[in-house]
Amino acid sequence: MAIGAAVFMTLVLLVFVLKVVEGVLFQPANTVRAFFQALSDRNADAASVLVVPDPKQDLTGTDLRGGAVLKSSGYTPPTAVKLEPVIPVEDDQATVGVSYSVGGREQRVKLTLERDEQASVAGLFREWRIVKGAIGEAHVQVETADTVLVADTPASSESGMLQTYGYPGGYQVTLPDQPLLEAEPVIAYTGADRYSELGVLQPVVKATVQNEVDRQVRTFLDRCSKGTEITRESCPYPWSNYPSPDRVKIKVLSYPKCEITVSRGQVTASGTGQIRIRQPSFFGVDESTPGFTVSGGVTTMNNAVTFQYVAQ
Repeated sequence: MAIGAAVFMTLVLLVFVLKVVEGVLFQPANTVRAFFQALSDRNADAASVLVVPDPKQDLTGTDLRGGAVLKSSGYTPPTAVKLEPVIPVEDDQATVGVSYSVGGREQRVKLTLERDEQASVAGLFREWRIVKGAIGEAHVQVETADTVLVADTPASSESGMLQTYGYPGGYQVTLPDQPLLEAEPVIAYTGADRYSELGVLQPVVKATVQNEVDRQVRTFLDRCSKGTEITRESCPYPWSNYPSPDRVKIKVLSYPKCEITVSRGQVTASGTGQIRIRQPSFFGVDESTPGFTVSGGVTTMNNAVTFQYVAQ
């Protein structure tokens, strides 16, 4: 009888000790701290084992949880992480509020954790996993239809909105290096309300494009002036279809300095100039000095800026 009582008390003590160990070493707060430490270390693998994605969370867009993203200089992990008191919901569920800073911007997230039946230590201690709040959406308004880079990862926008999702932090959105456009980088923050304080990636034409477009327009106009197959569709000069082009003498008096504009990533150029036209008529030779307008699209071809005339 005494032996049985001793065994019983030993088992009770063992269970008590195990509960104490589980309560001290395997707390929700420890998982949260480990998760944010993994982000600080830019360790995507360490972060992912602490998170169980919520199957009910509708995530769309580019996934930013990969190791290449977190290791990119375009990712800013949270700093100044502060945990609020753990709030038990059930025996195997709890919530933790976390405040942190990303590039000087204060953020807060509420995390829900559950004990994971599949993750245990020595088959005795069930570890906590984050089941809600660790993966958030990040949005940026993008004024281009081209591919952009989010922490050096290619991503595409839809209807002017870049949609991504990832762990807490800031993700730099930029344009890939190209000869035509550039843009000041903006930061997308996970968890930020997509309809408030949206960053806007606004492409502008590079300063070097002006001279190149003007040079190509000048070459195009010179070709039109000397051509024998010129038509209203292929050149901007105003002349009658009679006589034949080979009997028309054209000299450019002033070349355009084009105005270059960009809208939704599409670049156009337009400018005005003046020519002198001499052409035979029933009364001898007619001479006029009309103005003209040349316009077209500006794109990149083989990584070079290209102007393409569009007839008006």
